[in-house]
Amino acid sequence: MAAFKPWVGDEGHGDAVDFTWRLLKAGYAAEFFRCASQLPPARADKVFAMLAVFDRADCRSAAAEHFGLPTLPAMMTLAFSERPPLKAHLAMADFGHENPRWRAGLVSAMQAYALHLYSNYHPGVDWFLQDLEHFSLAGGCQLLYFLIHHPEDDGVLATMIEKEWLPYGDSSGAYDAYRNTQAFYYRSAVFNRMLHAPERLDFWLNTEWVNFYCDRGKDRETRRFVEQWRKRNSGRDNKRSR
Repeated sequence: MAAFKPWVGDEGHGDAVDFTWRLLKAGYAAEFFRCASQLPPARADKVFAMLAVFDRADCRSAAAEHFGLPTLPAMMTLAFSERPPLKAHLAMADFGHENPRWRAGLVSAMQAYALHLYSNYHPGVDWFLQDLEHFSLAGGCQLLYFLIHHPEDDGVLATMIEKEWLPYGDSSGAYDAYRNTQAFYYRSAVFNRMLHAPERLDFWLNTEWVNFYCDRGKDRETRRFVEQWRKRNSGRDNKRSR
């Protein structure tokens, strides 16, 4: 199941981000922010959520001002950090939950520009551009962690949890984005069950076919995070019982 039809406008997922990059580099940042703020609210939110993914202080400050979220720049730095710890994942999940308007804008930008998908063949965000290099090596996929408490915001994540199913690439091998992003979807689904339905964790951690398809280093790290979370919460439970 695709978050959007993979063959519709497939060559254009990164065009809006690339064009924005050109405007910013040409010195039109302030004018761009002004024009974006005058768009209808939902469209403005989508644009400013997209601007926040640029590794530029002016873009992230403009997004923070637009949404009234002074901690947004720090959260975006966290979202693109290398190998964030368990605490960082939980902070991103909580930030997404606590800021529904911003989360809706982010989801809209993710769906329009494929910010959270990583493909070797189909254009998305161009990670060879200055201020977008952090999208290399699937950096944008970590945006999914803002949806951990709200899988209903993403059709693929919602279906994973409801059907206990894994996304995969197109059977012809022609569309690789979901296979490349699978470990991030898997972690988001596992963390949702860990926090909201721990009785279903056994399926995600111990089912043979799930472990067969989710056997990358990141998947094994996900399972270690769950054990870390369990030990931490088991210690708290033991203290309460004394």
